[in-house]
Formats: sequence, structure tokens, C-alpha cells
Amino acid sequence: MLSKIIGVFAILFLLMIPTTADAHKKHNRPAAHKPAPTVQVTLGWTWIEATLFYRAHWRHNHYGRSYRNFQAGPPPARPHAHSVWVPGHWEGRGRNRHWVPGHWRQR
Repeated sequence: MLSKIIGVFAILFLLMIPTTADAHKKHNRPAAHKPAPTVQVTLGWTWIEATLFYRAHWRHNHYGRSYRNFQAGPPPARPHAHSVWVPGHWEGRGRNRHWVPGHWRQR
């Protein structure tokens, strides 16, 4: 009888010992305590080298692509606050077809 009582107390004692394994994922810290994420912003035109599938061009996050050559530099700055960037495009038909480079157009 004494051995049964000691066995029950031993089992209860073992169940009271905290386990080292954690069955649940730890909760993340509240958003107020997290460090602010870093964001990389490009404010201007970036030169993109030619690849097998794309021609070399100038790229802007907001205005898109400009196919000016590297020596000519990036497109000029916006001349007026209400100006709109018009990307380069083909105009005309047949023998009169020609490339019009991207430019700023005032609204």
C-alpha cells in the first residue's frame, strides 16, 4: 500500500515539473515595439543595362521607361508641376514611321 502511495506522489511530482519543450509558437511583440521596416526609394532615373530580352533604357519608378541612350543622360527634370511624362512611341506608317522619344508635356 505504501508503495502505491509513493508511486502516485512520484507521478504527480513528475507532472508538476515544467517541461522544456514548447508546444505553442511564441507570440510576436506588439506593433508599437517592432522596429520600423526599411524602405528603399529611388528618386530619379536609373540606367538598366541591356539583356538578351530587353534593350538598355532609363527606368523611373513613377514615369516608366525612357529609351534615350546612356550618353544623352536621363530625361530632363520636370519643367512644371503640372507636366506629364509621355513615354517614347512610334509614329507614322510605312516609310514615314519614326521613333518619338519620351518627353514632358504640359497639361
